[in-house]
Amino acid sequence: MFLGKHNVLGVKSKQTPEMFDRYGPIILNGLDVTVPFKKDTELFDIHSYHLGFSDAYGRRVDPSIGMGKCLRPTLCLFVCDALGGSVEQCLDAAISIELIHNFSLIHDDIQDQDSERRHRKTVWKVWGIPKALISGNALHTLGDMATSMQPKQSDHNIALSKLLTNAYISMIIGQCEDLSFESADDVSVQMYLDMIAGKTGALIQSSIMMGALSATKEWDQAKKFEEIGFLLGQAFQIRDDYLGVWGDPGITGKPIGGDIYRKKKTYPVIHGMENVSGTTRKDFKKRYRKEVLSDYDVSWIMAVLEDVGSRQSTLDFIEDISNRAKMSMLEIGLPEWAKEEMGYLIEFLSTRVK
Repeated sequence: MFLGKHNVLGVKSKQTPEMFDRYGPIILNGLDVTVPFKKDTELFDIHSYHLGFSDAYGRRVDPSIGMGKCLRPTLCLFVCDALGGSVEQCLDAAISIELIHNFSLIHDDIQDQDSERRHRKTVWKVWGIPKALISGNALHTLGDMATSMQPKQSDHNIALSKLLTNAYISMIIGQCEDLSFESADDVSVQMYLDMIAGKTGALIQSSIMMGALSATKEWDQAKKFEEIGFLLGQAFQIRDDYLGVWGDPGITGKPIGGDIYRKKKTYPVIHGMENVSGTTRKDFKKRYRKEVLSDYDVSWIMAVLEDVGSRQSTLDFIEDISNRAKMSMLEIGLPEWAKEEMGYLIEFLSTRVK
């Protein structure tokens, strides 16, 4: 069992939490074992590429280059570990979560017409939309299968599978609502928060709850983690929203105002729309109805967001979520080392720069 070395509660840091280094190699190995169908099939090449194990020509590469931090499976393993469970009894659930997440990323890239992810071409840009759709569907199926790898714990696996299924149904509903918001004139902050609770929050929330359920086999214990899972998902998305407008291009790889160029209705944009009036409000909405926004349009919108305090409001909201997450953490009975690490993680998610 890992013993936390640093008291990080309340200390802001952008350093990656140790839990990613501790569980990362285990997750990578689990993915590498779980994903292959047959190594001589194109579908394997696509999955291997998307997950960061190979380049577009099938040559093995360092997965740290093309893979994300694996936040969701890391949370799952961390909570299981913190509650006295073993990594082995939770690994299948963690791998399931990451596969489901990656199926959604492949489809997201198609929907948003994104040509790059993690500084590499997206699957649909390399193999085309039809094969990208099929490969995403296959990862979805593999994710479902991974929760049923231990037949001796069938009731437990059914509970995990149900929790994960409900989460990704909420995720898909949230994705659909997000697409609908793009053509909607009036989207309130509350509507947006309800949407991201599904689109982003549901899978993060289920990751934590599945870790608790794997360790304790008790639904009541898993329910205790529902609130903090919800808040972590919210903090993650709102910080993403901030970076999508004001992030450093040299770090994020995206232009300042990137989400505005794409006419995304994110928290700062909706806050801005709700806090302007008169001709400014009309001009704001008119610009967002354009097929393509010019550099001047984006600069004008960003100036309005500054004028009405949307930037500071976004930062204040993230801090409020972070504080509520810390309070929730103190109520769920984690050991001291886990409280320290979770506190560090909350700060990391709330202040990350990419």
